[in-house]
Amino acid sequence: MAEGEKSIAAGIKQECQLALNEATPLFERAIKALRTLQPKDFSVMKTFSNPPSGVVLALEACCVMLGVKPKMKKIDGVKRLDYWDISKKELLTNYKKLLDNLENYPKENIDPVIRSKI
Repeated sequence: MAEGEKSIAAGIKQECQLALNEATPLFERAIKALRTLQPKDFSVMKTFSNPPSGVVLALEACCVMLGVKPKMKKIDGVKRLDYWDISKKELLTNYKKLLDNLENYPKENIDPVIRSKI
C-alpha cells in the first residue's frame, strides 16, 4: 500500500514540476514586461474613456488578484461588473504600489478561487 502511494506521489510531483517548468518562463517574461512600464504609461491609461480590451483585461486580472472589488455599472443597457472605473481610482493612481504588489505577489500560494477567476 505504501509503495502504491509513493508511486502516486511521485507522479504528482513530476506533473507539478512539469507545470512549474512551463510556467516559470512565462512568469519571468511578465515581470520583465512590468519593469518596462513608465509613469507616463499609467497617465495615458487613466485618460482612456474606452480603453483597449487588453488594458481592461489586464487591469481586471490585477483587481481580482489584489482583491479590488468591481462596481456594478450599466454597460450597453446591461448591468455588469465594471473594473475600469475602480482600476483608474485604485490601481492607476498609485502605479508604484501596483507594480510592487504585482512583483511581490505571493505566487506560491494563490487562492484557488482567485486562480479560477484568472
